[in-house]
Amino acid sequence: MINNDIDFNRNENEKQAFLLFAMMVAGKNAQLVLNKVNEFCEDVDPNDDGIISACGQLDQLGMLEEKVYKHKLGNYKRFFTFIREALRSGLDLDTCTTDDLEKLHGIGLKTSRFFLSFTRPDQNHAILDRHVLSWLRERGVDAPKSTPTKKERYEELERTYLEMVAEFGEDATQKDYQIWLNRRRKVKCN
Repeated sequence: MINNDIDFNRNENEKQAFLLFAMMVAGKNAQLVLNKVNEFCEDVDPNDDGIISACGQLDQLGMLEEKVYKHKLGNYKRFFTFIREALRSGLDLDTCTTDDLEKLHGIGLKTSRFFLSFTRPDQNHAILDRHVLSWLRERGVDAPKSTPTKKERYEELERTYLEMVAEFGEDATQKDYQIWLNRRRKVKCN
């Protein structure tokens, strides 16, 4: 079972499941997606061999689609393409970079940073979701309402966020998590 908390002690199986969650959660209710991913992982990989590897084995047997549809994961094309690319990539989740992750279908600028920030210590990234972008706008930053897809714009806003968080003397990942927790409860934070 995985959670969506900051956790630097995830084992390989949990990292694979968290990457799957990070890829699937974009624009959706985090708790709902988390529950579906956990149920899917328990069904597909009860021995914790690693969800991506287990999906690859099921795919070779022609059984993956049945399991995915059973758990109503959504974004089916993204899911299947992601799994197949992840298997071919040989990606090491302990050493990969944002650029490495972004080569996989379904992993963009925000998702790569979310994964690294919530699974490794000492990361300094901005996870520019609607909550963080709103927080930036409230502080006078010209930030869009949705995550920028152009790398230059994302990185510009990321630098701004990181500078502002540093002024508060806070950790970027902890601040992101605080903003997310408070915003989903409709409470303003500094």
